[in-house]
Amino acid sequence: MKQNQLARTAAWLLTICLILLVVFAQEDVHPDVVAVFDVAGGVRPRPRWASSYSDGENCYCLPFLDGTIGNFVVETELGWLTTQEVCDLLGPGPGRRGRPVYNDIQCGNGPPNDDENEFLCPGRTD
Repeated sequence: MKQNQLARTAAWLLTICLILLVVFAQEDVHPDVVAVFDVAGGVRPRPRWASSYSDGENCYCLPFLDGTIGNFVVETELGWLTTQEVCDLLGPGPGRRGRPVYNDIQCGNGPPNDDENEFLCPGRTD
């Protein structure tokens, strides 16, 4: 039992060390990025796939929502609104230049729209 727990703890510590190694090796990335991994055989994201961007603490929609995500309804403090209405209420934000850009409407937190590219590349597109 103790040996099993020790093995799990060692694996957990190794994982944390690897993540920290990747983070410190990537000095030119935005501060809200934990790690960047290349996926062998994965698709190369395209800038036009982008639906949102982050300025660190806030997430903003980009003007042209792809797929049918603009009509997706979500519950808010103001009642049920479409994602397009939520984006309009948030406003354009400070601009995407130099900031992390994401393929979904909530800066990498879903929901995906009905375009295949969000299932192929659910994260960043920059």
